[in-house]
Amino acid sequence: MKKSKTKDKIYHASIELFLSQGFEHTTVDQITKKAGVSKGSFFNHFPTKDSIIFYLCEQKVLEMEERIKNELNQIENTRKKLISLFQLAAKMNEKDKEIVKLITPIIFSFSNQGMDVQVYHDFIQKTAEQILEEGKNKGVFLKETDIQQSANNITGVYFYTLFQWISDQLEGSFELILIKRIYELFNGLTIEREAFSMNSYQKQEQYDTIIVGGGLAGLSAAALLAKRGKKILLLERGNLGGRAVTLNIKDFKFNFGAHAIYGRDSSVLRKFENELGIRIGWRDFNPTKAKYDLGTILTDVPANVLGLFRTKVMGNASKIKFTFEVIKTFIGTEKGHPHISIKKWMEDRKLDEEVKEMMLTLASSNFFTREPDNIPSDVFFAYYKRLFTTNKPVAYIEGGWQALIDEFVRVIEENGGEIKTKEKVIHVKSEVDEITEVQTANGLFKADQFIFCIPPEELSKLFVETRIEHLLKHYAQYNPSFVLVYDIGLKERIETPYSYVYDKQNRMFITDISYYDETCVPENGQLLQAIAYINQDELGDKEKIEQYLKKIEQLFDKHFAGWREHLVVPRISKRAAAQEIKWTMNQKAMPISFPDYRNVFFAGDWCQGKGQLSELSFSSAYEASKLVLQKELVLS
Repeated sequence: MKKSKTKDKIYHASIELFLSQGFEHTTVDQITKKAGVSKGSFFNHFPTKDSIIFYLCEQKVLEMEERIKNELNQIENTRKKLISLFQLAAKMNEKDKEIVKLITPIIFSFSNQGMDVQVYHDFIQKTAEQILEEGKNKGVFLKETDIQQSANNITGVYFYTLFQWISDQLEGSFELILIKRIYELFNGLTIEREAFSMNSYQKQEQYDTIIVGGGLAGLSAAALLAKRGKKILLLERGNLGGRAVTLNIKDFKFNFGAHAIYGRDSSVLRKFENELGIRIGWRDFNPTKAKYDLGTILTDVPANVLGLFRTKVMGNASKIKFTFEVIKTFIGTEKGHPHISIKKWMEDRKLDEEVKEMMLTLASSNFFTREPDNIPSDVFFAYYKRLFTTNKPVAYIEGGWQALIDEFVRVIEENGGEIKTKEKVIHVKSEVDEITEVQTANGLFKADQFIFCIPPEELSKLFVETRIEHLLKHYAQYNPSFVLVYDIGLKERIETPYSYVYDKQNRMFITDISYYDETCVPENGQLLQAIAYINQDELGDKEKIEQYLKKIEQLFDKHFAGWREHLVVPRISKRAAAQEIKWTMNQKAMPISFPDYRNVFFAGDWCQGKGQLSELSFSSAYEASKLVLQKELVLS
């Protein structure tokens, strides 16, 4: 009892001070002095001054709740009951106007700070919902009434009028103005009644295909379908390109991550080139200028027969054995197995140690990983079968990613396709086994077919409460393949006999991008890109990341001496995602379709397809587009 009396003394003293001099100008010392209690007693009952306002609000709501429920229980007419809810609330507010004027702005301020002070709003909202539900069941309100939305509308009118009233913006009684507004909401403003429809207020176009995501996969799919005469819409939440971005900084064109294309003469990108008529300036990798740094010496990378003959990575006997493994991969004798890692596969076949090391080194550099041992053996051999048969193992795009993006956009627009950027899809609508439309903040968009080119983590949020929610959540848990990128733009070239150096021990490399693409630098300039492969558990380790940066700078010092004196601009990405899925025994690529929805397809470097990195984006986009075209052909 004593504790309750002490709390009441503090409470009443606080309210008196708040009303006389304002909440902000009242201190805890003043409250304790007026209440005649110690600070310790104050904090035993109220952790902060703010908590007194919470308590006051709770008391007023309890008082309001008791009186309003008693009054409403005596009213049979549901429409009158709903009006009475707000009429009674208004009467009680007018009776305690000074208290209401005190707490309402403060509560609103707390709410903006993320504090849970919704007790007053929740009481009004939930009571309105209960009355509306009762009226809907009785046939008083329309059967298509959205209970929650209707309660939101009426409650919104109430609180808006309340704020106007306590701000002295209303002339007249709060109760009368509020009830007049609610009646207008009930009855509408026009003589003729018309059922509300979004179609009356928003033009909806029907597309053949909507592509969600404007990265390389989304752009290439959109371009191919537009070229085939389909009415397409591409929706991108940010800027086009996704992770394939080119930034112009002080006349240097920096690309996010490596923009190399592997096996371009047999790649899917070559198909897009031919079918779309896109114009790309290619700069092919020169294998004679590629070196391995073995610590004390540089040696040739075995990227071709000459390199294999010259390299000191392996002895002559191992070179013959390695060549034999290449031939078996080339002709398809070795295919691996999805349940056996490449490390286990090599151990089972008791391969020569130098051959094993060479195969893992290749895998590390091509799959951008520090853990090549864990790559599934079937993925390894499928990749290298294609790469060993190509005449153009590595190539660069003149002008970087932006040049390719511009070409895809040109094809889309020339063929009547639409592109909307800054247009994030926030909801998908499904009916039975189809997706019928997607929603953004600016409207609804309908299509016959959909291709989603956004990562699994985003997909899992978008497809909540759909048939494939659980499948997408599974793929959303996968880890990407991360790298650390350290680019430097130099005002003058540092001439060296190599354009690519791979530090075998530290699993990092430097590429002279400007050797292949002179358009990426100002006159006489040089652009060097260093990439280090990093593990998932190293991403948040600042000390480890700093060690990588220091090793990269040491590699620059060793092979491009004097770079610090010529430095114009550096650009560092400490966690660049090279690929959305890291190839391990526990992570498999996502299918490009699921049987649950027959008009939905997926594409990106996390999906099933051919190749790695950007090639996987292109190949999955090409296959998804083919399925879209086949389905439309069947339907027609």
